[in-house]
Amino acid sequence: MPVQVDAQATTAGVDVVVHGLPGTITGTVVTGMVPAPPVTVQLEALQGNTTTPIRTVQAHGGHYTLTGIPTPGLYQLLFTATGYHFADDQEQLAGGAHDVANTVTLSAAAGGIQGQVTAAGRPLGGVAITAKGDGRTYRTTTPTQGAVGQYVLVGLPSPATYLLSFSEAGYGTVTEAERLGPGQELTLDASLAGGAGTIAGRVTSAGGAPLGDVAVTVTGGGTTVTTQTFSDQQTDAGQYDVTGLTTPGTYLLTFSAPGYVSQTIQVALTAGQAVSGKDVTLQTSAATIVGDVVDGSTGLPLGGVKVQLTNGVTTQATTSATGPPGKFAFTALAAGSYTLTFTLAGYAPATYVVTVPSGGTATVTAQLEPAVG
Repeated sequence: MPVQVDAQATTAGVDVVVHGLPGTITGTVVTGMVPAPPVTVQLEALQGNTTTPIRTVQAHGGHYTLTGIPTPGLYQLLFTATGYHFADDQEQLAGGAHDVANTVTLSAAAGGIQGQVTAAGRPLGGVAITAKGDGRTYRTTTPTQGAVGQYVLVGLPSPATYLLSFSEAGYGTVTEAERLGPGQELTLDASLAGGAGTIAGRVTSAGGAPLGDVAVTVTGGGTTVTTQTFSDQQTDAGQYDVTGLTTPGTYLLTFSAPGYVSQTIQVALTAGQAVSGKDVTLQTSAATIVGDVVDGSTGLPLGGVKVQLTNGVTTQATTSATGPPGKFAFTALAAGSYTLTFTLAGYAPATYVVTVPSGGTATVTAQLEPAVG
């Protein structure tokens, strides 16, 4: 900016405002959900006791970037997401600064479950309702006057899976498993039937550990009912309870979970019967290949042999043990056919093809012949 200055004179009022180069703010928002839900990030300029909105962006995968921010300046960031409490953060930007903001964690708002309980199409009062989830138990009862049959459960921690039980004397108990998302308000109605039957039990692994979140599908009596076992973080882990079944009747219960072989049992119910203790043990569906590597001429075990396994899609490698010598193992395999290749200096390579069933174990004895020449 040119300034005219006369001889032996002072020129006043030549003020200059210097602006910084545009700045950037990047940061991370943690919600505890995978994939991360959409989070809105609003940037506001702080000036005394007032704020001026600058721009708004969406955090993708929990990460956000704000560019072209005037500097220097003090800014406030507001974070909002459906089902979560809002959070904020302040950042001071120097001229042309590229700032990495503090990581912000959003906490999920409490959720709720409401609905109406009926019997034969009419609202039913006096029904005891129990909701188990997040390691806690919540109870309420449907009113017998006014809003008969309606219920509301509020202040439920989320996200969490809840197992709701609806019971009243003279009626079959109904249980429902529901996933409550962050801050979600869920509507769940229930219908009770008189003289209904119940089947209950526990699902465990072959090692005796309770298995949670196992899908339980019940077919029979002209209907299909689905529920799941309590998760392993909850009281009564591995337990299941199927209620409201028409009696008399014969039912097939199928239990399935990722990584395990599904199992089906048959249960016959007499009129109004409640059957408990229908426990099930699920076997892992992972396959295993084990074996030994020996010298083909002497029969002695060989340690340090490189063993490569492939099914044409994935490849794994190991080395035969030196103590006890010659032993090798591949675990947690999918069922199918595999090619095993054995190599050791001084010996001719050997190849074997092995087929292993779901949850089964295949044993291989590989013989390596000394190299000729």
